[in-house]
Amino acid sequence: MIESLKFHKFNGFNRIKNFFRRNKNQHLESDIKARWAKNQIEPLQDTFTSTKDMYNYAKKRCTADLSGIRPKEHVLVIDLKNKKVLAEYRGTRHDCKLENISSLPINSNDIAVFHGHLDSMPISKPDVAFLLNNDVNQVIAINSKGEYSIIKKTGNNKPEHAIKSAYEIFTNENNILTQKYYEDNMINKYRYRLLRHEVLKENADSMGLKYITTYSVFK
Repeated sequence: MIESLKFHKFNGFNRIKNFFRRNKNQHLESDIKARWAKNQIEPLQDTFTSTKDMYNYAKKRCTADLSGIRPKEHVLVIDLKNKKVLAEYRGTRHDCKLENISSLPINSNDIAVFHGHLDSMPISKPDVAFLLNNDVNQVIAINSKGEYSIIKKTGNNKPEHAIKSAYEIFTNENNILTQKYYEDNMINKYRYRLLRHEVLKENADSMGLKYITTYSVFK
């Protein structure tokens, strides 16, 4: 999951209490700053002549860090129009903080954020919150097979209050799924993954988003 330190309309940090053993109101910005180290890294290549080459580069970078005994989430912020990598980051096994995304030269219509997802998990609740809170057009999760889970803004100009209400419904449904998954000792990961996929698919349009996936596990 990708996360930034922008705390406003859509809160991607309110994990259920069984996960972090604390109430969501206790997730303060200072707490998160303290547990994240600096993680921006230099791109191996930052400009491309074709969109295909740029996408292949992003896929290789993400899948490479998912392999091995200590997988990490790799994130790329890409300007699709100019075919340029604006920044890369390497996080922990399950998340990655983007330290300075607000300072990057971004145009919301042209920016895609690629990141790796272990276990073919679909786009997460924090991923959706990140997209809604930042000037980016789409968020793309890539699994170890190089398959995609994509959420993107539709540009249909839904009222902010309607998007916020829809996001709260989406969040509540996700929390219920996660609560149940942990209560069941994380036994049925496939079912949990599938239900998260269904919840995102059902709620995407009401949040002003379009959800697409090529994950073979959902076919």
